[in-house]
Amino acid sequence: KATNVTVLGSTSLSATFQTNSSSVAGTRRVKVRNGSADSNEVVFNVGTIADLSITKSDNPDAVDAGSPLTYTLVVTNNGPGIANAVTVTDALPVGVTYVGFAGTGWSCAETSAVVSCTRGASLDTGAAPPITITVNAPSDAGLITNTAVVTASNNDSKTTNNTVTQSTNV
Repeated sequence: KATNVTVLGSTSLSATFQTNSSSVAGTRRVKVRNGSADSNEVVFNVGTIADLSITKSDNPDAVDAGSPLTYTLVVTNNGPGIANAVTVTDALPVGVTYVGFAGTGWSCAETSAVVSCTRGASLDTGAAPPITITVNAPSDAGLITNTAVVTASNNDSKTTNNTVTQSTNV
C-alpha cells in the first residue's frame, strides 16, 4: 500500500510511503534536502482509511400490528485501516414504539424516534458485534421502512455501502 503526501510551501514536495502492513497510520518523519548538505526534518501524521458497511434484517416480516419487531444491524470494517468513533444512526419508521437495544461494545440512546449507537473502541477490520433494536410495530397495517447509516471519524473509502434500508410488512 502507498500513501501519497504533499507538503506545500514556496515549493511543493510529494512523497510516497511504501508499507507491507494494511495500515500506514501514525507519525512519519522525512528528511528534506534543499540541494545542499543541509536538511530539515518534516513531521506529519498519516490518517487511517477504512471502508465501513452496514447490513440490516428484520424479524418477523410480516409482523402483526402492535407486536414486537426486532431489527438486527451488523457493521463491518472492510479495511484496510481501523475505523475510529464508529456511529450508527437509525431513523425508526413512523408509528413504531421504541422498546430497547442490545449490542456488546455499543452504547445506544433513542431521541425523537432516532436511535444513535456509538462504539466504545475502534473497529479493526471485520464485523463488530451486532446491534439489535426492538420496537413495537405500528397499530395500522401497511409497509414501514427503516433506514440506518454508519459513519466514523476517519475517512471512509467507499460511502455507498454506509446506508441500509429495510422494509417490513405490518
